[in-house]
Amino acid sequence: MISIPDTIVFQPHHAELTFDEETHTYRLKGGEILSSVTGILKAEGIQQYGPRNSDADFKMQVGTWVHQAIAWFEHGTLDESTLGEGIAAYLESYKKFVKITSFKSVVQLAEVPMWHNSWRFAGTPDLPGLIDGRFTVCDLKSGEKRSGDKVQVSAYGELIGNSVVGLDNVYPEGCIVYLDGDGGNPRIEHVSADNMYSLRSVFLAALQINRWKSSNA
Repeated sequence: MISIPDTIVFQPHHAELTFDEETHTYRLKGGEILSSVTGILKAEGIQQYGPRNSDADFKMQVGTWVHQAIAWFEHGTLDESTLGEGIAAYLESYKKFVKITSFKSVVQLAEVPMWHNSWRFAGTPDLPGLIDGRFTVCDLKSGEKRSGDKVQVSAYGELIGNSVVGLDNVYPEGCIVYLDGDGGNPRIEHVSADNMYSLRSVFLAALQINRWKSSNA
């Protein structure tokens, strides 16, 4: 078990990052654009996505709405009466996840863009927190299961450890939560701390291959 401080303190390099939500661009204040976790995994074929079309774009937008609703819910600022039926159903599924696992979110870290100052990549972990006293990075999914999901959550664990004071020596567990669009119980996949650390190597290998390809194009 670990103790999460009431006040989260970020490493000094955290302040250098800017994030353009509309274009989903991570940029340092000096102008450098950083590759994202999802962009790297997609480029190297580890995380598979279908072709871009209006249906895929809508599903992506729904996912954004679901994530935002859950973040507001955890911050205590969500007016649930404003939610459409579809988003409300995903929220109900999330509430069932919390009940099943006794999950306690660390709201100061929910949906916070981060970057790694050694490996120089960026991403936005969904919802870190505690399950049975163990620090856990939860990745919320409103779509289908993909083969690279566990690699993705391991990359978010690496980001958090590099970004938050006091968590640099604590490698988290992972939890992938496949929310049910009808409001039912979600499918939950736990990823052990050892497996998170092992999968970190897969992500970093993809990062280096992606970087080599970009510089040798």
